[in-house]
Amino acid sequence: MTALVSAHGLEKRFGRTVGLKAFDLELERGASLAVLGPNGAGKSTLLRLMAGLARPSAGSLEIDGVAAHRRVSRAKVGFIGHASHLYPDLTARENLVFAARLYGVRDPMANALRLLSEERLERAADRPTRVFSRGMTQRLAIARGLIHDPEIVLLEGDDDCVEAAFAAAASAAR
Repeated sequence: MTALVSAHGLEKRFGRTVGLKAFDLELERGASLAVLGPNGAGKSTLLRLMAGLARPSAGSLEIDGVAAHRRVSRAKVGFIGHASHLYPDLTARENLVFAARLYGVRDPMANALRLLSEERLERAADRPTRVFSRGMTQRLAIARGLIHDPEIVLLEGDDDCVEAAFAAAASAAR
């Protein structure tokens, strides 16, 4: 069986600076992975490569057997990063519908409304995101990352965010 995520000799350079060097990984469906390390260790670079937002300088990275930067691979990944990737002048609903359309979701409005409800943002659905609090923006960014029901969800966060994610995962595992 093909691994869902497969990296071999993965490297990313930024000019003379090495962001990631000789990284190997095989991740099966249903697996979880936490990438921890100090600033500058290559965590964000790895996540951006896995999300298809950057191409490797060397080596290979595949999602379900296809290069990670290809559209079919990117459609399998939801990326929730430090930046919200939201348009500040669009409403919460418009941001989600727009993202859903980019991914070719069958019923963008229904998915947007479902996720607004799940993230407790229904009352703010018609407000531009530029007026959202940080917490509301983060919840909407999570909804945006999940709008297309991805097989892989990548969460980039600081230590507090990682702690919260581990607590939620541990609670769900019980």
